[in-house]
Amino acid sequence: AFAYETTNVTSYILPRWFGSDDARDEDDLVAQWRIDSDTVSTPTYFKLFTFSPLVPELGIVSIRGSQTLWDWAVNMQLWSSAGLVQAVKWLTPYGWIWTPVLDELVEVVSWIQSSAIGKVSYYQVTTQFVNSILDRDDPYNSTGLKRLFLTGASLGGGLAIITGAQTKAPAVAISGLGAELSRNTFTPAIEKSDIDNYVFNFIPDRDYVARIGGRPRQHQEAQCTASNGNLFGCHSMWRSVCEIAYRCGTGVDGYVHRPIPCRCVYQFDYAPPKRMNDTIQQSFAEACAAEEEAFLKATGSNKNSKFYPYTDTS
Repeated sequence: AFAYETTNVTSYILPRWFGSDDARDEDDLVAQWRIDSDTVSTPTYFKLFTFSPLVPELGIVSIRGSQTLWDWAVNMQLWSSAGLVQAVKWLTPYGWIWTPVLDELVEVVSWIQSSAIGKVSYYQVTTQFVNSILDRDDPYNSTGLKRLFLTGASLGGGLAIITGAQTKAPAVAISGLGAELSRNTFTPAIEKSDIDNYVFNFIPDRDYVARIGGRPRQHQEAQCTASNGNLFGCHSMWRSVCEIAYRCGTGVDGYVHRPIPCRCVYQFDYAPPKRMNDTIQQSFAEACAAEEEAFLKATGSNKNSKFYPYTDTS
């Protein structure tokens, strides 16, 4: 979610979540890298977060998902051949017989439109960035980072999957479009073993977008609370975050318990969380209202936040 936010938002949220100065949004570093690498004009957006001195050698690259019509056009270009081949498999009798050669069919279809695909290859920018950070001979290796994780949702998840497999950096996606069937169409091509070893995708039930491109070996299917009539209701990063928090909890004994996003209750109809102890006097609705007010004051925003968007205290 942070990939969508400005620095005034991340500078407020990160210390509250990780502790003072334990997490940083390296916005200036990314901006300078975009200039030095001549990739400013490529409309893909990502952030680098570092955790020094907490974990000084670790960084997380968060890639923004589909937000504009152009982003959805990129989805169509990069994954249209895989989606077309999968549709043929699903809609034709005995379509399963094509399974062993699906990746070859995708490669043929993609070759026909290769020039168009090359123009919208967002993943080349994110892969180049990860390689710059991890390459010991690159000036940007001066960050001291030795391990990078990638994450993203929707298009951002698909780009994280591709870049993670290409650079051998672990990638965790929510509703990411897959690279299994298109692995031979990317530059450089991806080995299936690298998808198996470095990629994880969280795929809700009835999320049809996340099934395009094939599922990696490491994936988790999950329940979706959206109504059956809501075609794209399950393709929601925030709904998936709420499902994970509801099913798995928000912490373990001996560690910090994270708060439940207010939208889980007020937008997606999950049950309000229980008080951790009797010393907490606020209701959940009151806590959401107080946090929203603090967020708006700290960030100077004049609209509801994406983290605590509801202020109903009834």
